[in-house]
Amino acid sequence: MIAVATKADLERDLRQAWDELRNVVDGVPESELEKPGVVDEWSMKDLLGHIAFWSQHAADSLSAVNAGRSEDIVFGEGKDWFDDWNAREHEARKDRSLKDNRSDWLQAHDNAGSALARAAEDDLAKKHGEYDPQRSFPADTFLHYREHAEHIRSWMRDLETTEA
Repeated sequence: MIAVATKADLERDLRQAWDELRNVVDGVPESELEKPGVVDEWSMKDLLGHIAFWSQHAADSLSAVNAGRSEDIVFGEGKDWFDDWNAREHEARKDRSLKDNRSDWLQAHDNAGSALARAAEDDLAKKHGEYDPQRSFPADTFLHYREHAEHIRSWMRDLETTEA
């Protein structure tokens, strides 16, 4: 049997991954924030918007569970829905400013943390229709933060080597 993460586990993992991501993002020089190449053609500006979208999705999904409205949770369709949503959101945010994407990134994380703080332990431990907080909330927040923190670190190492 797979162990179910407690609310305290999820809160700890969210806090730790956020601290790690914030430190990595804060370490990127201002002059590099809009240059492409962090993840494929995405810049840090783009990546902050991308992370903001998924963190807000986590906040909205868990808020729907908290309100007893799991039927309001939005899911993609087909095997490539993540890629489709990422492309759609990138297109929607590409002309936004770095300041706006950074603000959304910070706010979306706060919203996800607030939704988690309001969640009942029992609701976090079970599926709600197609939505499984044990899988989806971490994937949209702290696992995602860790994945992109590593992308940023790798990109920064590459920048150091090519600029040296």
